[in-house]
Amino acid sequence: MTKKIILRLALLAVTVFSVHSCRTEDDVAQNTKEPQNKFAAFSQNGNEKVNYPKAFEYLFNRYYELKDAPVKNRNTAGDSPYTDFRFHSQLMEVDNGDKAMLFPVIKGNKVIGLMIGLLEKEETYLRYYEIAATYDQYSFAVNSFQKLADKYSGVNSRGIVGSGSNTDIPEIIVGPPRGGGGMYFPPYDGGGGCTACPPDQGSPSGECPKYGGCSSNGGSGIVNTPPASTKDPCEKMKEQNSNQTFKNKVSDLDKQRSI
Repeated sequence: MTKKIILRLALLAVTVFSVHSCRTEDDVAQNTKEPQNKFAAFSQNGNEKVNYPKAFEYLFNRYYELKDAPVKNRNTAGDSPYTDFRFHSQLMEVDNGDKAMLFPVIKGNKVIGLMIGLLEKEETYLRYYEIAATYDQYSFAVNSFQKLADKYSGVNSRGIVGSGSNTDIPEIIVGPPRGGGGMYFPPYDGGGGCTACPPDQGSPSGECPKYGGCSSNGGSGIVNTPPASTKDPCEKMKEQNSNQTFKNKVSDLDKQRSI
């Protein structure tokens, strides 16, 4: 009699443990969400401040590097337009946490446009595009960048050798657009085009995996983040119940109960 009670308790314990494990994993899956992946380049490392201009430049180039699409710069552009990340605006921020920075698009030593780097959605989404001349401070920004290019580049827009070092270049101070809300800067072609990007590639846009630089733990450093598992929390229990060895053990217990 005592033996039968012990066997029944053993069977009950196995069943309860399996169900409890399944429910516990299900609760964890529902209540514990993995933090959204942020960009490593924009993550602070200890007391070291984030270098936003360098981060925007790195991720712009990295996006195309992963596509095997060479990005033109001031040394390789020739007569083609390119973005000169040595020159930039101040970092603009809004209440929702979006961050933006402007850079000049240069062709033949002349500033012909403005590129924006826009960090959105709690710093989990990054896009770049050239903005339209309808931006209310467009002319001011272009002229300000031209003055910097004239001073700090080898040859200015008038063909005169510039003076000054490429280090410690001051940023220009501009404001966000009036109206439109948040960080809305109108794209120059209505669709976020990019004349300074590699041909037929479009402008960079997406979450950190597209740039190959995620930081899932909030720290700095570039890591390859695997996609989150979508496996059913109870799948392990189902696999266990379908396992022949497990079935045989349960069957043996049932036979002993009938003795």
